[in-house]
Amino acid sequence: MLGKSIAYLFLNSFEGRSKYDLQNAFAYFKQNNATELILDLRYNPGGDIAMSAVMAAAIAQVQASDVFIEYRGNKNAPLRRENFASTIANISAGYNFSFEEIASMRLQIKQVFILTGNHTASAAEFLIKGLRPWLSVIQVGQKTLGKDMASFQIKENENTHTLANWSIEPMVFKLFNSNSEGNYPTGLNPDITVDEFSEDLIPFGDQADPLIKTAIGRIAGESLKRSSLSKNNIQILFDSRDMIDQIGRSVSVTKVQSPPKGLTNR
Repeated sequence: MLGKSIAYLFLNSFEGRSKYDLQNAFAYFKQNNATELILDLRYNPGGDIAMSAVMAAAIAQVQASDVFIEYRGNKNAPLRRENFASTIANISAGYNFSFEEIASMRLQIKQVFILTGNHTASAAEFLIKGLRPWLSVIQVGQKTLGKDMASFQIKENENTHTLANWSIEPMVFKLFNSNSEGNYPTGLNPDITVDEFSEDLIPFGDQADPLIKTAIGRIAGESLKRSSLSKNNIQILFDSRDMIDQIGRSVSVTKVQSPPKGLTNR
């Protein structure tokens, strides 16, 4: 397409164990001289914020010392800003990335198309917000869920006999990017609104998918305004993700590995 090679990546969670899959995917993109990237997060409920930082560093031209995330808490968990290197260092043992490894994966792109849905949440949402200071992000699809909080795990270490398997994860932070932009409890609005159920569902990555088709059209230079495609006669009887989202609003949030200042991790 007009000398453009488009890479497509479907990612349904942010977990350390996806390290090798991501390395293989980006190596394949580089071998094929990808000049554009479509990142599909419409079924991604979030996960490890450190892996979100890895993805951001693999997409944007950032330095290890650049700020990735800003945590804002109450007086017991004051504001703190964390750079890419510090955030990435919190990845689960066995799946660690060096910043040099991530930089070697990096594509030479100036924009990224991120596909979203109503169930895109938490670390997936923050990737969108966290990337915006560094390159052009075009969000295509539907409004995201709106989880802009982070938790910290607290365990009882003094009474391990009765509480050895118990912990709590209170929501203690609101998340902001390096430009101090955040506060999206009702979700992130797309730049181009497209309903994936406006047409029959087809396999991920198919160019006929309405979200992918819209992103490719924008890459090709088509003038696309914010608009919602009209739905066909598809009737959704039950979506299990709705129930998971409701539970998640109460207990599932982006996890912070290192303790916030002012809080005691007991």
